[in-house]
Amino acid sequence: MNEPEDTHNAKETRAAFVTAAKQAHQLISRLDREGGIALLVFCMQGGRMTRSMQHTYSFFVKVLCDEHVPVAVIVTKLETEENMDQWWDDNKEDLDKYGVTAAGHACVTSVKGHQGCYQQLYDESREKVHKLLLKLGNGESYKEPRENWVTRMVLHMRRILPPSFTDRELRKKLVKSCGLTDSEAMDVWLFVEYDVYC
Repeated sequence: MNEPEDTHNAKETRAAFVTAAKQAHQLISRLDREGGIALLVFCMQGGRMTRSMQHTYSFFVKVLCDEHVPVAVIVTKLETEENMDQWWDDNKEDLDKYGVTAAGHACVTSVKGHQGCYQQLYDESREKVHKLLLKLGNGESYKEPRENWVTRMVLHMRRILPPSFTDRELRKKLVKSCGLTDSEAMDVWLFVEYDVYC
């Protein structure tokens, strides 16, 4: 017997949430153990900014780091451009529209090309990226209590969950999948509920 489509979709959404929650918890736990985040590196291919790229950027910069961590943007696949660095100036307005800002950037190629035809550009690109990371990566690491990270992540995920995903289910998933205590899960849930309905 086949399930109704909406029941099937709700199960898929719940499963995706659990997977995302587990991955988020693993990431948060690792960041917590290793002292936080000093630099985000956002790599993108040259071309137009997409909605998916915008969501990825926003998730890491705004949700995970609460806009406290500098971002280095590295734009790749520019080996056929006459001047790779010109790409940034030509596309800065579009990046601004999508909310992508950078403390620094590098416009590069990551390929040597057939028989090394881009070797010089590749070597220059390696040097650009190296200098950028050294310049921006020496700052203070951003770290905050694990519960704050979990709360922002859950709040972000809650906004995309269907209404059929109950508050009770959310709290249970926080305990089971994210390793929170009942009390921590309740605190996160109360914060999320307050934020969603206020």
